[in-house]
Amino acid sequence: ASVGSAGRSSSLRCAATSGLENQSLILVISSRLRANVFFWLTSMSCASFIEESGTMFTSSQDAPVTRAQFVLMLWRMAGKPAAAQKAEFTDTANGSWYLQALDWAVETGCVNGISATQFGPDAPITRQQATAILFRYSGGQVGAEAMLTGVYAQSFTDSGKIAAWATDAVWWAVYHGLVSGTGNNQIAPEANASRAQIAAILLRYMDQFMTETEAAA
Repeated sequence: ASVGSAGRSSSLRCAATSGLENQSLILVISSRLRANVFFWLTSMSCASFIEESGTMFTSSQDAPVTRAQFVLMLWRMAGKPAAAQKAEFTDTANGSWYLQALDWAVETGCVNGISATQFGPDAPITRQQATAILFRYSGGQVGAEAMLTGVYAQSFTDSGKIAAWATDAVWWAVYHGLVSGTGNNQIAPEANASRAQIAAILLRYMDQFMTETEAAA
């Protein structure tokens, strides 16, 4: 599934209670996408619950997502494309379940690793790491949000904690409504991203940047 910047799905909607990413996530999904998205979410263990005809499917919504898990989610969202080259990190074992996804993520420039030689597959992914990877996947181009960075920086009291390499990505994610903060005027860039937060971010991304066909692929 390629990224369609102009094709917005009107039938996939994701909202967080009170607008905060760390509270119970409610997913409202159209009948055509419901089964596919439910499989997609449950297969990656990232949703807190899905509301389908009054039935709740629960999982550990506050558990952290690892870097390997997030790369696998993104790779599946992209349609499981094959990579021409192998990623070379010293901390990834041959035969690991995430290697195809990691090969693709490195080849496309989405992932750089936590150092020149290490990926950190089992480390929890932080909120700014997740947005940076998603920003690169989307093309890594700064848009209209550049005019609002000063406003955003003043709106979040912990904006000074955002790493220089993640600043463009975080404000891009805020501008497009992918992240909205964790409460008390906090963006929490260094905090570990939970399953519920990642589910919300990815589903909002699908709604913003992918057509219904791409989202259901």
